[in-house]
Amino acid sequence: MEPIFTLPYSEYAVANRLNFIFKKKEFSILIPLSRQEKGYDLIILNKKNNKTARIQVKSSRLFIKLKKSKEGYQYGMNFNNFNGKYKKGDADFYLFFCSFANHEQNKTRITRRNSWIDLILCYPEKDMFSFLKRLKTNRYFSYGFENLKEIFITRGLDKGKRADEYLLEYQEDKIRKHLK
Repeated sequence: MEPIFTLPYSEYAVANRLNFIFKKKEFSILIPLSRQEKGYDLIILNKKNNKTARIQVKSSRLFIKLKKSKEGYQYGMNFNNFNGKYKKGDADFYLFFCSFANHEQNKTRITRRNSWIDLILCYPEKDMFSFLKRLKTNRYFSYGFENLKEIFITRGLDKGKRADEYLLEYQEDKIRKHLK
């Protein structure tokens, strides 16, 4: 009998995206065997110098509003405030993940190919703890968006402030620099 290893979809999807960004010749994406590992969910290993980047993954389901909110966002993501649950040094980067169906407004049928879109925000540890300290809510914070290039904070602090600078594709260089 072989034991079964399970992994939350959010961590799998993030690992898959990181594996695409960080090529196998130079990097490995490592997953702890214990689901109870404190502080991080994934590790990126630079094979050339053995430096690592510890990744904590947070996920949300997509909230779709039938009518746009007052701020003008039809889509939203909520994340629990985890201030106090983690300490500095537990993870190097915090990735916020949301997956949703890719459909055009005039299409009623979703095809298998390109049917899901993953939205990943990436906060370096320093930025994450600064963000959490400034939160004005104890429960959760939210993001809203209409498209994947303009992400806004909608609850928690700095309501209406753009957060698209934290999209994974814009933070890739910071992760690479950390791994040098």
